[in-house]
Amino acid sequence: MSKILLTHVDLDGVGCRLVLKYFQIHFDKVLHCDYNQFDLEENFNVLLDYDIIICTDYSLSVSVVMKLLNLGKMVEIYDHHESSESLKEIVHPNFKLVHSKTMSGTKIVFNSFKKNVRYKKSLIQFVELVNCYDMFDETSLLWEEAQNMNRVLWNCVNWNNEEDKFTFIFDYWLHKIDRQNTWTWSTFEKTKIEKAVKVENEEYIKSKASFKILEDSKGLKFGITVAPKKVSIIANRLLKDFPSISYIVIINTYTGWNNISLRSRDEKEFDCTKIANGHKCAAGLEIEEASAKGLYAGTYKLKYKEELNE
Repeated sequence: MSKILLTHVDLDGVGCRLVLKYFQIHFDKVLHCDYNQFDLEENFNVLLDYDIIICTDYSLSVSVVMKLLNLGKMVEIYDHHESSESLKEIVHPNFKLVHSKTMSGTKIVFNSFKKNVRYKKSLIQFVELVNCYDMFDETSLLWEEAQNMNRVLWNCVNWNNEEDKFTFIFDYWLHKIDRQNTWTWSTFEKTKIEKAVKVENEEYIKSKASFKILEDSKGLKFGITVAPKKVSIIANRLLKDFPSISYIVIINTYTGWNNISLRSRDEKEFDCTKIANGHKCAAGLEIEEASAKGLYAGTYKLKYKEELNE
């Protein structure tokens, strides 16, 4: 039976794919996906060529899953995002959901497929680093190395191959795990890490110069700035610099003023999924350019999901 893997377009998504490959789970097609991609009919139709659709660190909407099931497809989802919780209501013999709020997609996949397979210590170390980064565990002793893993990833992306821009680093890391018993950085990776840290510092200085504090529709103070890259790093540093804000909005200007990212220090302080999709402390959404510019100027306010449903 033909199988397609839909995995997220980030470190955790790459981690899921690598673990499945290590455990020799074969797919006829692999796609790195972003939220709501298959709500569009032209993208949904791609899935019709496959009998089994597996999602890792990524989920389809309830309506899309039901359409696939009604067409006789099998669907499996291994995810930890808030957006996949609604899938728990689906009861169907051809549907499987493994969901956890306490671990990354990579760790969910590792625990689900390891069974009695022998694996190296380097694979476990890889999984733990991805888990630390994606769960944003700043208190962990692994935090700096987890950040370094993400730095290497994004400095090895092939931006000329959008469909599979992670091929090089995916193969590189898989080969490393196969040949090494423990996870260590190569000279090549150390160079990528040093370069990334330098860029992070440069982009942070520029974004801080553009930083503003505004109030949202509920009267909460939030920070806002623009950045073409290193969004998560910049957001976390600015959240530490400005303790009076509840959350920060960064307009990602890499492809224009049409994507925003929200970050908060703690979900109890502010739940980002009240406005956007993703994690409670890290979420994002697409936005019209005029709205993004109005948001930065203070003439437009982001709407909470509850306001959209009114």
